[in-house]
Amino acid sequence: MTNSIKLASKLINSVSVFSVTTIDKSNFPNTVALTPLPINKSIRSILFYTNRDTSTAKNIRSESQASVFSFSDVDYSSICLKGNLHVFPIDEITDDIQQYLNKFQNHLNYDDPVILKFDTISFKVRSNDQITSTTLDELHD
Repeated sequence: MTNSIKLASKLINSVSVFSVTTIDKSNFPNTVALTPLPINKSIRSILFYTNRDTSTAKNIRSESQASVFSFSDVDYSSICLKGNLHVFPIDEITDDIQQYLNKFQNHLNYDDPVILKFDTISFKVRSNDQITSTTLDELHD
């Protein structure tokens, strides 16, 4: 595993909030802050909990391409992932998703909760004033 992949994996697993950007019906970026679920979180995919009525869920029905970004103010590193987002009913991911929700996510108490699954195509890591870009086909973990 290359250093950039190790760093990317470390960043993804340490992040508590990601900026998720989708494209709206007017072809403008729409960015929201989403908390990832702790299950199945990796360089290859990240799960998010939201409501079916959110702008993010609506946007990906017509355009699945999205980006996910996070920044660490501890060491000034960042990760930007490009890929596709898809909406899944909660029961398609796990029968008991409630056990994985954090306090904030539980408090949201959505009427029609869904899971967004982000699948990585490529990523860019910035660390120690160096930027490394990698595509999914270069991942061997």
